[in-house]
Amino acid sequence: EGGERGNRPDGRGRPEGGERGNRPEGRERPGPKENEGEVIIKGHSPQQILGLFGFKGVKGVSETQRASYRRTFGFTDTNRDGKHSREEYVENGRYMTPQARAGIFQASDSNGDDVVSEDEYVENRIITDEAKEIFSAMDTNKDSKLTAKELLASKKIADKALAGEVFKALDTNSDGTLVIPEYLRVWGRWARS
Repeated sequence: EGGERGNRPDGRGRPEGGERGNRPEGRERPGPKENEGEVIIKGHSPQQILGLFGFKGVKGVSETQRASYRRTFGFTDTNRDGKHSREEYVENGRYMTPQARAGIFQASDSNGDDVVSEDEYVENRIITDEAKEIFSAMDTNKDSKLTAKELLASKKIADKALAGEVFKALDTNSDGTLVIPEYLRVWGRWARS
């Protein structure tokens, strides 16, 4: 009894069916609504929400910064073919952990062709570096976690109900805190939408 996922006595684990997101009838998590594939939160598109945070994205980056990102791409393009293969970047990379490199590779490969072009790499760096700055500014206790209370205190989103729904959408594991990888996965999707 209680040995299978979703049937643990303490209530932890995945619901019946075992797959993420397949909650039993009536147990759906309230939050953003899908509208033809686009997330809408209290009438706001992802781009509008990011704008409330002050996100500028690719339009807000200088040519000097873009050139710096292109140089970094060149340093990690070991075979000089103008793209990163999974083997080149994830398996044979020298910086960070393989898990971190795999996450960056997946986020950067915006067209899903299993290679990361220089343009995809630069776009991902622009999005993630600005997103991290915004996260850090809201993380007032500097514990590398963001709570709903910190998001509200930042006054980035004046409407408390909207701020709460945005936090729920970013908090994909529903634990009440955001960590950088979790936050960046959603932020990156929204920035590219």
